Amino acid sequence: FPFSSSQCLVGFKFTNFKNCNYQQDSTELVREKKVFKKLLMGHENWFALDVSNSFCKNKICSMLNSDRKNLYYDSNHLNGNGSIVIARLIQEEINSKSESKS
Repeated sequence: FPFSSSQCLVGFKFTNFKNCNYQQDSTELVREKKVFKKLLMGHENWFALDVSNSFCKNKICSMLNSDRKNLYYDSNHLNGNGSIVIARLIQEEINSKSESKS
C-alpha cells in the first residue's frame, strides 16, 4: 500500500486521506506471479498460495476486512487479523491437497 495503516485508521479523520483502499496494478501482479512460477519450477512439493483475492476485490485492495477490522500492521505487513486470514487459506490449501491424495 502507498500509505500506512495508521493513515488508514486515523489519518483520514485529520487529513485529506479518503479511504483505506488501493487500486491494484495489474502489471505488477502479473510480474509477481511470473516470479513465483519461476521459483516453483523443479520443486514439485512446493506451491504458491495466491492470497490477493482475500485482500482485493475487482482489483481494489483494502487494509480492512468486511467487518472494517484492520488487517495490516503497516503499509505491507499483516497484523494478527491479517495473519488469521492467511492461516485459514493455508489450512484450506493443505486440506484440499490431502483430500486429493486420498
